[in-house]
Amino acid sequence: MCSVYLWRNLEKRIVLHVPVDNRKEIREDLKVLEIIHDSSLFLKALDLFEKKWEHLNAFIEYFFDTWINSPFKNWYRGSIQPGFSNTNNLIEGGLLEDVLTDYSNKTEEDPFSNELFIPEDVWKKAQGMLSDDCLIKDQSIFYWTRLNGLERSKRKKVTNQMITKFSSLQRSRSFANFKMDYSLWRVKVGENINYSSCSCPKFRSYNYCKHLIVALLKLKKIEVPIQYSLKKIVSKNSKRGRPKKAGPALETD
Repeated sequence: MCSVYLWRNLEKRIVLHVPVDNRKEIREDLKVLEIIHDSSLFLKALDLFEKKWEHLNAFIEYFFDTWINSPFKNWYRGSIQPGFSNTNNLIEGGLLEDVLTDYSNKTEEDPFSNELFIPEDVWKKAQGMLSDDCLIKDQSIFYWTRLNGLERSKRKKVTNQMITKFSSLQRSRSFANFKMDYSLWRVKVGENINYSSCSCPKFRSYNYCKHLIVALLKLKKIEVPIQYSLKKIVSKNSKRGRPKKAGPALETD
């Protein structure tokens, strides 16, 4: 289900059925539902969402009839297989032929490539994240706090208490608590990149993300391609003081 169409139609109903004072909050709650990476967690959050907003009868009825109990229910990230887009932009942009040409040679025995071509911007974002605080479990599971869309904000420190709450989301008693405790991205590093995963939306769309790249870099399983490295090589002056001014052309010392 295309995310653009989902939000375009939701917005019309929000304006129609939701009081102005509640619109910002219900949009934020719907965005939390959209990024949930696990189907069982989604059903739990959905139940809490319904209880929270049950007084908005018209909107809740529309939401469940149109986006839950219908063929259009596969719009949240957990309903999308990793590597599949949540938009129809490629089709609508006329790029479908290129996609089919690139990927139609995959077979049932080998549905995914063992290699991924990571764009330059992802390599750069991953390098910028190397110093961010994270918590590592068993040398294979990484946790980072979510930035909530604020790329330049400072990432909070991950605590064991946060991980415990994140792992206990099924026991949440309110949507407010669920939303507060759904505060981490979880990376699981497997034998190779095909057996690795991240709970973030980017991974669901592309089968890779900056969090997974950082985890692999920290474990020294991969290296940054030299052409994308942010490290600058600076030569040292052999003499102290200010560099000598350039003399006339062809003049020797």
